Amino acid sequence: MIYVRRVNANEIGIRKGGKSKRAGSFLMVSKRCLNFLPDLNPNIADDTLRIQYISPNGQNMGLVEYVWHNKSLHEESSTRNEHRLYFSRELDGSNYIEPSDIIVMKRVIENNFDGIKLFLFKMDKDKEYGLISDLIGTSTHSLHEKINIEKIDNYQFC
Repeated sequence: MIYVRRVNANEIGIRKGGKSKRAGSFLMVSKRCLNFLPDLNPNIADDTLRIQYISPNGQNMGLVEYVWHNKSLHEESSTRNEHRLYFSRELDGSNYIEPSDIIVMKRVIENNFDGIKLFLFKMDKDKEYGLISDLIGTSTHSLHEKINIEKIDNYQFC
C-alpha cells in the first residue's frame, strides 16, 4: 500500500512571517487513508504510536509519532478528531520539505523493520513529480496499490 501526500505550508510549520517563524512539522492523515497506518485505540485520549521510518535520502532511520487527537471522544466541549504524523527535527531539520512537495509513504515490513519508507518529490527537481501529480490530480491525500514508479513500487528494505 502506498500513501501519497501533497504537503501544505501549515503542515510543515510555515506561519505568518515566513520560514523564519517555522514551527514543528506534521502531516495530517485523511480519514479515507487511515487503513494505511496501524490502528489507534479510541478509548485512549490522544493515543500515540511511534512508527519507524526510513528518510527520503535512504540514509537515516528514526521514529515518527502517529497521534490520534481524539478529544471529541473524551471531552464534551471538544470537536477535535484528527490523525497526524509528527516529524522529528532530525527528519526535517534542514527545512528541506516545502509547500507543494509530494511525500510518498510505502509500508515496509521485512528484515526486522516494520515501518514506512518516505520518498520526497519536488516540483522543479524530480522528474517523477509530474507523474505523481497527474496520478493524484487535485487530491492532497490518496492511497494506491502501485504508482508505476519502479523505485517506489519495488522498494526493498536493505
